[in-house]
Amino acid sequence: MPLVPYAPPLIELPISDLQLGDTLVRRKVRFESLLHQQQASGQSFVRIGVRVCPYAALGDGYGEPLTGPGFASYEASLGADNLTLVDATPGEQAGAILAVRTLGQSDEAWQAVVDSFSQPTMLQADFFVYLRENEAIKIADVIRHHIQRADALGRFT
Repeated sequence: MPLVPYAPPLIELPISDLQLGDTLVRRKVRFESLLHQQQASGQSFVRIGVRVCPYAALGDGYGEPLTGPGFASYEASLGADNLTLVDATPGEQAGAILAVRTLGQSDEAWQAVVDSFSQPTMLQADFFVYLRENEAIKIADVIRHHIQRADALGRFT
C-alpha cells in the first residue's frame, strides 16, 4: 500500500505589534513544541514552546523578517499550571483565562476569587488533563487559543 504524504500546516499566529521609538515591529508566533508532564501524584503541567518572529511593518501587513541586532527571533515558553483559573463552560470560551493566583496570595483570598465567578471553572493544568481524558479535541486549536490568550495578557511584551 502506498505511503500517504501529509504536510501538516504550521501553527503561526499574529500577535500584538511592538513599538520601539519610531519603529513599529510586527510579530508572529510560531508553535514549536508541546510538553505535557504528569507526576505519579496526578499533578500535571503543560508547556507550549513558541518562537516569536519580528517583521518590518509594511502598511497594515508584514514586510521582511527582521534579523539584525536586537531584532532576532527568540524562543518563548507558555505554561499551563494550577495557579491559573480558566472557564470550564463547554464551547468556544472553554479554557479562557479568568484569573491568575498571585505570589503569596492566601488560600482564603484565592478561594474568594474562585468563588466570584458564576460559571464552572477549573485550574488550567487540570483543564488540559480533563480535555485529554474526556474530549475529542484538535490539539492545534487548543495551542492557538492558548497563544492568543497569552498575547492578550501581555506575555510577549
